[in-house]
Amino acid sequence: MLNKGLGYLEAKSYQEALSCFEKAIEADPLDNEAWNGKGYVLVILGRDGEALKCYARAVEIDPSSALSWYNKANALSRLERYQEAAVCYSRALEHDPLCHASWLNRGLALDALERGEEAQECYDAALKILPGDATTWINKGASLSLLGRYEQAVECFDRAVLLQAQSLKAWVNRGSAMAHLGRLKEALSCFNRAIEISPRCPMAWANRSEILRRMNRHDEAFHAFVRARELGLVLSSEE
Repeated sequence: MLNKGLGYLEAKSYQEALSCFEKAIEADPLDNEAWNGKGYVLVILGRDGEALKCYARAVEIDPSSALSWYNKANALSRLERYQEAAVCYSRALEHDPLCHASWLNRGLALDALERGEEAQECYDAALKILPGDATTWINKGASLSLLGRYEQAVECFDRAVLLQAQSLKAWVNRGSAMAHLGRLKEALSCFNRAIEISPRCPMAWANRSEILRRMNRHDEAFHAFVRARELGLVLSSEE
């Protein structure tokens, strides 16, 4: 029944997969894989609270399962329970210290807790495992920006765009870091590049508008701001 559930999962027949995993659990309540499978389907169905209960049961059954701890941590992160998530990622790493995703996601959880220096250690560990992962470089750079270390952040975004030249997130974050450094022409180039990649990104247009305003190019700034609003930019006062 477990394999049948995995087959349905691969075919994206999620309700059928869920039914199979539940039957597998009925047949063997200590089947760690079935609990993980059920949790995975529930995440896809947007039922994160129920998924968390499945992963919690999975780690009770097999506390040495790195995958179960990792899945539980991800569920906690989705529920914005970052303190607990960070602990679970640590447990996952105890059993699989070379898991790039656990290091990366632990860094994200720590950043959410404003524990940026600890997050940096996680990103560095992740990059030792996968030095060519653009996503990790972007998140490391974003974390450095939160710490006010903009020069180092730019270096990370430079690495990211070398690895993934079409990364919207890398160009927007690079532009923001350049703006904080007062390097407005370079910031503008970044936001222009972001708009080339994704012409309908309201944040790129809004950031472009702000840079143009700071450069006293007010007509262009106004038109960029209007474009951002047309694309759905919501101002903080409107939230």
